[in-house]
Amino acid sequence: MNRSRKRITGMVLFGVLLLAMTIIGFGQSSKRPALIFTGIANPDNCDNPSLGYRAVIFVFDRGAWRLINLPKDQYENASWEYAGRSKSKPEVWAVAQFGRGDIGPNLEIAHSLDDGRTWTHFSLNKISRFAGFESLSMTAGGRASLTIHLQESPEPEHRDGYYTYTSTNGGRSWSTTPRYSPTAPPAPADNLLEPISVQTSGIQCSESESENPSLN
Repeated sequence: MNRSRKRITGMVLFGVLLLAMTIIGFGQSSKRPALIFTGIANPDNCDNPSLGYRAVIFVFDRGAWRLINLPKDQYENASWEYAGRSKSKPEVWAVAQFGRGDIGPNLEIAHSLDDGRTWTHFSLNKISRFAGFESLSMTAGGRASLTIHLQESPEPEHRDGYYTYTSTNGGRSWSTTPRYSPTAPPAPADNLLEPISVQTSGIQCSESESENPSLN
């Protein structure tokens, strides 16, 4: 197990470096920290990599990579679905959820107001456990929309379609009752968020050999 842990640690660092090569140019040219949204597996669960998987964020700032400490309970076995960076201010949003099917009652949302150097977290309660993340937008006036998609739901009380939660104060608080639409709502023309690439699988142990971790 010790050798397995060392190999996993090495693969985590190697995977981060590979991703860094593709995005670090943006961080340097814009003077904004480079960010990586990925996931790591718990070395203690190498024989079952589906256990202990956790969504994490790495930030490259002042010449070094740093792992952001997010609430472990909320991001355990979760994967990033979206990350977006504001075009006009040092603000970043990221959304994680749990798998497919019955994926739990909440979306886990990370928010930064200093370009990813520090983060806060909150959970958004969804109308259905079977609804998944669809989109997020933010405008200069502080109006925000977060849409989830419900498809082939086993719950008769919820119609398939799109449910949008809204905010009028830049995401500090959100509506408790979402707006329903049978089709995907269009993104606002003045959306300030630019998508950042995320890894939905990240660094995990190999399914075939516990001592041979792989980057998926």
